[in-house]
Amino acid sequence: MATVQVWIAWQCCAPMKFRFATPDDCPLLAQLNHKLIADVGLPALMTLEKMSKRMKAWLASDYRATLFEHGGKVVGYALYRELPEEIYLRQFFVVHSHRRRGIGLQAVRTLRSQVWPRTKRLTVEVLVTNISALAFWRKVGYRDHCLRLEIPPLKLRRAGNQADKLPSKKTRRKGGTAL
Repeated sequence: MATVQVWIAWQCCAPMKFRFATPDDCPLLAQLNHKLIADVGLPALMTLEKMSKRMKAWLASDYRATLFEHGGKVVGYALYRELPEEIYLRQFFVVHSHRRRGIGLQAVRTLRSQVWPRTKRLTVEVLVTNISALAFWRKVGYRDHCLRLEIPPLKLRRAGNQADKLPSKKTRRKGGTAL
């Protein structure tokens, strides 16, 4: 049964094509980025127009975007930049209707074999609460490297967040976290 499922996933993804995004693609990239932001549960702090302008600025700098197409429709994208020793993948997204079909796996394989140099380290940041994304990135070969911690600004925190409270002097004397 597993062999049949793998064959079906490969068959549906076989005609997938890729192309490099141009500034004309920025409105589409903004829409896809908006969906990515919604997927991870973050608030949309920009309008689509501002997101499109930001994408255009990224593409005018050292970022590149690759669009993935299946059946003549864009089904995903990757936004990344090449640094001296690494490729930093900033955004990666597959549209909902094409998930769990091998599109993401094929997209990463395409990037690794046809777009990115093999001599550089590949890095991606994933929200620790995004369990399915963590599983995906580990499946395609990425390994845990570091964990970045943060205290969000007050306006984004939930009421009663423990991060709002500093440790008491008593806690600090007993070996608590030094501030």
